[in-house]
Amino acid sequence: MEQTETSAAAGLVFDYLALRDEQLVAADLIIGFGHHDSKIPRRCCELFEQGLAPRVLFTGGVGAGSADLEMPEADHFMAMALSESPAIPREAFVVENRSTNTGENLEMSAQVLATLRPPLRFGAEIRRAILVANAYRQRRVKLTASKPAWVMTRGAAAVWRARANRAPSSLPWKANR
Repeated sequence: MEQTETSAAAGLVFDYLALRDEQLVAADLIIGFGHHDSKIPRRCCELFEQGLAPRVLFTGGVGAGSADLEMPEADHFMAMALSESPAIPREAFVVENRSTNTGENLEMSAQVLATLRPPLRFGAEIRRAILVANAYRQRRVKLTASKPAWVMTRGAAAVWRARANRAPSSLPWKANR
C-alpha cells in the first residue's frame, strides 16, 4: 500500500472513531477519561469555566494509555487542573484513580460518586454528563456509556451527534427513564 493510500485509510479509521457533539448543554457532571493526552483536563476545565457543569470527575488509573505518566491518569489530570486553572475550587473536582479501561472508568466512577456527601448516582442526581475523551477513544466511550449496566439503572442511554472536528471530544450523556 502506498503512503497516500495508507494515510487515507488511517484518516477513514480516525474519522470513524472520532465523534463530536455539535452543541453542548448544561449537565450535572463533566467526566474526563484518563489518557496521557493533556488536552483532556484542559477541555474539562474549559467546560467547567463556561458553566456547563458544577463538577468535574477525572477517571483513570495506570493503563495502556498512561504512557510515561508514572502516576494514575486521573491524579495527573487533577494536578494539571489545579495548576493551570486555579480559579476552579478544589471541591469541584472528584478523582477516580484505579480503573484501567473504559468500562472500569464508568463502574469505578459510579462507586466513587456514591461515597460523596451527598452521594451522586448516575440516573438519579446525575441525569446528564459531558464525556471528554481523546479522539480515538470517543466511539468506545460512547458505546460503553450507552450500556446501562455501569449506570446501575434501567433505561440509561447516550445521545450523540457526530462532527468532523478533531479536538478532544465533549460528548453528552443523558439518562432516560
